[in-house]
Amino acid sequence: DESVSLHYAGGSESRDTANGFILWSGKEIMDQLQPLAAVGAGRLLRVGSRLGYAAGDWRASTYTATDILDEGGLEFEVMRPGRDLPRGVRASYTAPARDWEPSEVPALAVPNGLGLLGDEGIKGIDLTQFCTSATQAMRVQKIEAARLGAQKSIRCMLPPDSVDLVAGATMTMNLPSGWTRVNGTYE
Repeated sequence: DESVSLHYAGGSESRDTANGFILWSGKEIMDQLQPLAAVGAGRLLRVGSRLGYAAGDWRASTYTATDILDEGGLEFEVMRPGRDLPRGVRASYTAPARDWEPSEVPALAVPNGLGLLGDEGIKGIDLTQFCTSATQAMRVQKIEAARLGAQKSIRCMLPPDSVDLVAGATMTMNLPSGWTRVNGTYE
């Protein structure tokens, strides 16, 4: 329902519109739903035995960790090496103004991804099945580049009051002195 202004053409469009259809065939259901999730920069997640959807927009933190359990230890990675990241992302979409042919938006560099030089190391995002807007394709591309360039990851065991956290939930680490380097927001 959220409108986004189109600065280059005036007017506005709906933020995450899926323009297409799903033809239920003999394919796996995840393969058929994945393009639908991608058009909104979302992801399909498993929560227990159920399939869930995490939207591509910012979600407020649902839990603040002020302590971690000793049994699980703490693994903290500050930065993924640039060689492990794609150097950029490029989204493709279906362009109505070009006789419904696939089109691409310019590649966007991934933070800490070693910079853009030619097409080598560019991750493609295929939105052609449901996206008909260059603006929407650029939004999805920007979100994916930010995800790929995320600089902190943490693995630890939390107290029992964190049991409500599921895949895709956002939490804040607010640990006491000595652990402040790991403080921040995590998904």
